[in-house]
Amino acid sequence: MDSALEGLVRQIHASPVRCVLYLTGGGSRALSYLLCEPGASRTLLEAAVPYSEESLAALLGRQPKRAVSAEVAAELARRALARARDLTQAAPAVIGLSCTAALATDRPRRGAHKCFVATGGHETGQIRELGLTKGARTRAEEEEVVARLILNALAEACGLGGRLDLGLLPGEQVRDVTPDA
Repeated sequence: MDSALEGLVRQIHASPVRCVLYLTGGGSRALSYLLCEPGASRTLLEAAVPYSEESLAALLGRQPKRAVSAEVAAELARRALARARDLTQAAPAVIGLSCTAALATDRPRRGAHKCFVATGGHETGQIRELGLTKGARTRAEEEEVVARLILNALAEACGLGGRLDLGLLPGEQVRDVTPDA
């Protein structure tokens, strides 16, 4: 773990915010980064990786039309926030964070490589979309970009100023989106 990454994770753990994470596979390295630094138990209440279609449908209570979407990310963040509130008896400094992602795979992918990262807090929520240049990175490299985006979103939700460089390629950008509901 590089020093900037290590420093941001330490700042997250030093903040009073506690969270539940729901990551549908892509971005799960962020969970590893959080757990590699001392103090994770002050931050992380719970994490789940509903990786299969069946697991995601069970968590949502329905089969989504598209697993990788702003709508699913927003719903997962709301459910993560509700779970965080349940676990802490509605403490004010809790958030839910989710990520849905379609990353490089070992079979042909028809759609774009992208992710949606959503946060839900006691006052606000935010959804970010990042489209990745298809074929430009390995799965591990795409995973790293998404994990860093998740940590940046968590840092922002904690009220922290620092951000990690995502290593974006020309034409790639993180943009705020709203779900189509």
